Amino acid sequence: MSPLNLSGNSIGDEGVKCLCDILVNNSGIERLHLNSSAFGDEKDMDYPMSQFELFNHVHRTNHGLGDFIDKKSKRVHDKYKDSIEFKYGTDRDDQPEFDPDSWINAINGPSKGRIYGFGPRQPVSHVLGTPASPRRSILAHDIMSNEDVNKLKFGVG
Repeated sequence: MSPLNLSGNSIGDEGVKCLCDILVNNSGIERLHLNSSAFGDEKDMDYPMSQFELFNHVHRTNHGLGDFIDKKSKRVHDKYKDSIEFKYGTDRDDQPEFDPDSWINAINGPSKGRIYGFGPRQPVSHVLGTPASPRRSILAHDIMSNEDVNKLKFGVG
């Protein structure tokens, strides 16, 4: 058995070749390390892969470009995407990299302390602690006083 450490490496052609060599030589894999590995062509992207892009890569066939692996993945994807487009518009520059509120809504809340789509070891606080910051946005609190915001919230004229 051979250990296979792909930590910090791209799981592209080289990772596949390494896996094939191990399987062809019938030596088996003793341990597989994937921490901080880049998926697909992330190294060729102009920006780091977002959490939503990573979700698509993991939950779709053909490196994130094909069909969803199950109905739940497709439902969550569609619901999250619709929510983002409703809140921020369809222009990617106006959308946040990740909106935890929209994600929680899309998955119908955490289950057993876990957030669907982020693996069993991902702390809920890590996902929920991610600020939903559009690339270009102004929050209501930036242009209105708290009193004005509360009036809007509660419909007080």
